[in-house]
Amino acid sequence: MSAVTIQQVRDVIRGYCTTSKHRISHHIMYELLGVTETADRDKVRARLNDLARRQEIIRVEPGVFRINKLAAPVKQGECYSRLWRAIRARKPGWDFYDICQGSRVNYTTVRKYCGWLKGMGLVAAHGRDGNVLKFRATPKARQQQQTPFPPSGNKDLFEVERNAACRLVRRLMEAAPYQPAIREKIVKEAKTILARFGQAEGEAPYRN
Repeated sequence: MSAVTIQQVRDVIRGYCTTSKHRISHHIMYELLGVTETADRDKVRARLNDLARRQEIIRVEPGVFRINKLAAPVKQGECYSRLWRAIRARKPGWDFYDICQGSRVNYTTVRKYCGWLKGMGLVAAHGRDGNVLKFRATPKARQQQQTPFPPSGNKDLFEVERNAACRLVRRLMEAAPYQPAIREKIVKEAKTILARFGQAEGEAPYRN
C-alpha cells in the first residue's frame, strides 16, 4: 500500500463505529485497510493519533478508540454559521485548528468549508508557520455578514457500500457469526455490497 491517507482512516472508522459504543483497535484498522508492512502500519497509527488530537476519535485505552459523535455537526446550517462567525472574528494568520476551537466544528468540515471560501474569494492565504498554512478573511468577507453556504453535493458514491463492508467485518470479528440474529445482519450487509458490485457489466443490479 503506497499511502494511507487520513480520509481513508476516517472513512473506515465511520463505517465501523456506527455508535459511540463501538471500539476500533490498531489491529482491526490494519485488517480493514489491508496493511501488512510495518511502514504502512506506522502510518495508520499516526493517522489515528492525528484524529485523536483533533478529537474526532477518543482513545479509550492504548491502541483502542471510539468515535466522537459530538465532533460531527448535527445541523449544517448552524455549523456553517458558527464557522463563518469564527472566521470573521479572527485576526489574519489563523489556521484550521484555530477555527475548530473557535467554532466547535470538526477539522474536516473546517478544511472543506475554508477551501470553498477561498475559491469564492472570501478567504486568502496568509503565509505559514512551519508546515502549517495560515489564512485571513478578505475585505469581501468583512462586508458579508450573512453566512455563505456551500452547495450540497460531492458525496462519496460508495459510502453505503463502504459502511456495509465495515459493519460486516465487525459482525465477523466481534460475535459468533452463526447466531441467527448476527447471521441475518451478515447476510444483509453482504447483499448491500452485492447489489452494487455483484452483477456483470450491463446487467441489472441485484435485488432481494
